[in-house]
Amino acid sequence: MIFDKTTIDILKNFSTINTNILIKPGSELSTLAVAKNIMASVKVKEKFDKEFGLFNLNEFLGVLSLFDEPEIDFNDGYMMIHKGKNKVKYVYANPSILVYPTKELKMPSINVSAELSESALSQIQKSSSILGVPDVALTLEDSSIVAKVYDKKNPSSNAYTVELGDASEIANPFVANFKVENLKVLADDYKVEVSSKNISRFTGKKFGVVYYIAAEQDSSFE
Repeated sequence: MIFDKTTIDILKNFSTINTNILIKPGSELSTLAVAKNIMASVKVKEKFDKEFGLFNLNEFLGVLSLFDEPEIDFNDGYMMIHKGKNKVKYVYANPSILVYPTKELKMPSINVSAELSESALSQIQKSSSILGVPDVALTLEDSSIVAKVYDKKNPSSNAYTVELGDASEIANPFVANFKVENLKVLADDYKVEVSSKNISRFTGKKFGVVYYIAAEQDSSFE
């Protein structure tokens, strides 16, 4: 098997959520943050025949980078990564020491839905870094859904606002708070759905990755 470049990019992204992963038979990859506040899943081009665990996903990706499109042979207990006469024997991790999703997450009733473009996502992350503020709120402002990047603990903090779409049909105010550091998603356009149960779903349009990200407990939906 040769990993597709998109699969490698997805694994790099997943490594920011959790440094280990359990890959199960089939074509779906999934990951779960140790704090269990972020979960992600995606279907990839590859189809895996064996279950195997990787304790250090960044290390594994580093091994792959030693080669130009290496072949990977999956054996019992280990994989052989090789190209020409060069090879690496890479041992699987015991699933008992890994953190991974054990069941499918069902999204509760959705209270708010918005479109988040790749450029808007980039601006949210960039403005948070420049202004030194940790929070982003999806909320209503002048009949629009906006993402407001600010420090919710400081009423006088600097704030950056980006408009996401029309909200003229939304009657009830809401504030869905997130930590910007939890938006560990690939650069993509997303459909964002938020439930009053303080869970959100980000569905990527280009790569098809679905992220479930916990909203903060002080979020409010009237």
